[in-house]
Amino acid sequence: MGTTDVDPSALESWQRAAGTYWGPGDGAESGPFAGRVEVVARPEAVELDYEAWAPGRGLLHRERAVLAVGPHGLQLATAISELPDELRFVHDGIRFELIADAPYAMAVALDVVDGSLSWAWYWAAIGQAPVLQSRLRAARAI
Repeated sequence: MGTTDVDPSALESWQRAAGTYWGPGDGAESGPFAGRVEVVARPEAVELDYEAWAPGRGLLHRERAVLAVGPHGLQLATAISELPDELRFVHDGIRFELIADAPYAMAVALDVVDGSLSWAWYWAAIGQAPVLQSRLRAARAI
């Protein structure tokens, strides 16, 4: 898929959704948590800063991501606190699938509609289909 095949409204919907989102999440490894996502619109991209916190356990997860249109369509580049290297994903029409090799099979599902944001991580061992491991459902606060 080339950049000419990308529906520009996919990035534009995220640019219009700028703000701070708070909400509950749950994960197979983390258990219940409270999450915050800051969505910042830029001319050619959207920056997302995600943190997950849990009472008595503090900061569980920190993530810095950028959504932009690249040579393969809508792409997500993310750096997470649990891994040393940046991960790059391309949108397949449903979710973001990992482009390069990684220690796991991975995918990310991101959605923002009417002031609600959903951010889900899927992963599994190499050779297996990624399964849902963590999901945040948040509402725009600011």
